[in-house]
Amino acid sequence: MARPGSGNESLERCMEVLGMPRYATEAEVRKAYKERVRKVHPDKGGDPEAFQNIQRAYEKLVRKWDQDRIERKKVQERIASRTKRSIGTRSTKREAPAVETSDLEEVRELHLDERKQEVVPSADLKRLGDEQYDVGNYEKALQYYEAAAAYAKIDNLLEYAELYEARSRTYFQLESYVEAAEDATRCVMLRPIWPPGCLAKALAEEKLGRWVAAQQSYAQLLARSPNGQILQGGQEGLERVEDMLSKQNCMAILAGHELPVDQIAFLPDPLSFKNNSVRRRHALHVLATASRDGTVRIWEVPTGESILVLRGKHGAVASMAWSPDGSGLIAVGHEDGCCQLWGVDLGSESSKNTICGSARCLFEFVGHDAEIKHTAFDRFGTILATASEDLTCKIWNVETGELVVALPTLHTDTINKVVFSPNGRCLATASDDQDARVWDIYGDIVGPGCCIHTLGWESGAVSDISYTRDGRLIVIATHDDSPNKRWYRLLVWSAVSGRICKWYDGHESIITCMSWHPCPDEEEGYELVTSSQDGTLRFWSIAGEPAGAGQCTLEVDEHRKEFVYQPGVPRRLYEGAILTAQYDPTGSFIATGCQDGRVRLYSAESTECLADWTGHSGAVRGAAWSTDGTLLASCSDDGTTRIWKTSNVTAL
Repeated sequence: MARPGSGNESLERCMEVLGMPRYATEAEVRKAYKERVRKVHPDKGGDPEAFQNIQRAYEKLVRKWDQDRIERKKVQERIASRTKRSIGTRSTKREAPAVETSDLEEVRELHLDERKQEVVPSADLKRLGDEQYDVGNYEKALQYYEAAAAYAKIDNLLEYAELYEARSRTYFQLESYVEAAEDATRCVMLRPIWPPGCLAKALAEEKLGRWVAAQQSYAQLLARSPNGQILQGGQEGLERVEDMLSKQNCMAILAGHELPVDQIAFLPDPLSFKNNSVRRRHALHVLATASRDGTVRIWEVPTGESILVLRGKHGAVASMAWSPDGSGLIAVGHEDGCCQLWGVDLGSESSKNTICGSARCLFEFVGHDAEIKHTAFDRFGTILATASEDLTCKIWNVETGELVVALPTLHTDTINKVVFSPNGRCLATASDDQDARVWDIYGDIVGPGCCIHTLGWESGAVSDISYTRDGRLIVIATHDDSPNKRWYRLLVWSAVSGRICKWYDGHESIITCMSWHPCPDEEEGYELVTSSQDGTLRFWSIAGEPAGAGQCTLEVDEHRKEFVYQPGVPRRLYEGAILTAQYDPTGSFIATGCQDGRVRLYSAESTECLADWTGHSGAVRGAAWSTDGTLLASCSDDGTTRIWKTSNVTAL
């Protein structure tokens, strides 16, 4: 092997002797040389041979750099001379300076060493490309940029990023949007917080119709603009993309309520259709929406046609629930304490192939003295539970309208929610008095209407409650805003013994919704997702054993945004507070409705945000999936309900 510094030795070998990579800059090499020379200098006990090798390698590199500078200057002078002659002969119309292809070839040949190493800085070629770009000669600019990327030595990653951004802009002007997006992506990878790279990426993705990706890029651009300034076109681009997303995926806007829409629900397994062929042929679904304006409206979706309006004389609608058997029974709880049971009869009009129907009030369940907070059917649709602000809970027979049992008034504060056990023999209630209770409906254990268990752990008001699918465990969501506590936790109880099994902390504000995975993996246990006013989604693997504190398996907080200060309110609220979260029927997606009016779709597996839809002008309070999972409904404080197409989400 030839020794370093010999005529046949490569520059790459010289770099290795100095312990530097071949793409190291001149300044970096000089610094490394000084450090190595000190270490191996013979006067300090170093190796004389190593000292000589380092000296020879460095001298050769210096000679090569000097030679490169001389040759580069010659090429620049020739190109400048030709450009000057071209400018002197062109017409008054602004045109690009004529640059011959031979100029690029000269650059390529003159600046390669004997081992074809890239040793020329890219600044000269990029500057020439910028000049061509400025005068609109995009093809020639692209040639310079490609030469800079392929043949020139680039000193640092920032220059690489600038070159990729410039080439992306040029590809964009030439309508080569795929290449523009690829270069912009490379730029963002190298300089993630550089706004021009985000803008180039967003523009290319918008042209390619990658609406979700473009939306995310525009959002990143606005977040990363220096000093809060918005780069030109950033805000306009975001508005364009979001408008396109809404038009592309919003199939219908259901307007008619005069006040905010609080609750929505699809008719489950619609057996009440007299002509099921119409529904199958046109993939029609039936949706109920409830509002504080005192009405429940029945809609045909995705067409958005209004079928019925259920209007009682008992004030605002506070709760609503379809019977799970799909018979068309719907319970409507009002603010005056009356619960109406309606029978909705749906048919078809052969001339229009649309759904029509009629409804009549079958029963009025009277007995509560205050607003009915929640209504729930058992899984068979035979009995109905109503919970009220008057601290009482009653169970009714939906066939006869008779009272089955009135539970004793053991709760000392508002009952927020009721839920039947999977076998329909027990009922669980959640209250602001910091307790949840389990009741024996038919007297199988202690007696009809008697309390079996009191689930209390002094963790604050109980806002939500749910059974696991097999009925073994009960999960409750609690919150305590006391300054010395600030607990927002899940508590897991044994439905059999009434003993606490586990508790889960993590959220920083009230838990707004719980949703079970519809197709859980038996080995991984019960999978639950929760949303919160803290702007996060959290995933939990619920288990009864081992006892003690548990942890969330995953957290999604990318859209929580800024903290909202509320004087006198101890709990934390973020602009991106998530008010509802629902698994789709297959367990593949999670839909969320947010305080900022956004409706988002996440992959349940990767937690990637697949869709971010705008359109609502108020907070989104509820979300519901159609039985086949192809449609999503969202309701808002703006008084509207929107129907979103989800079948193309995987493609996005």
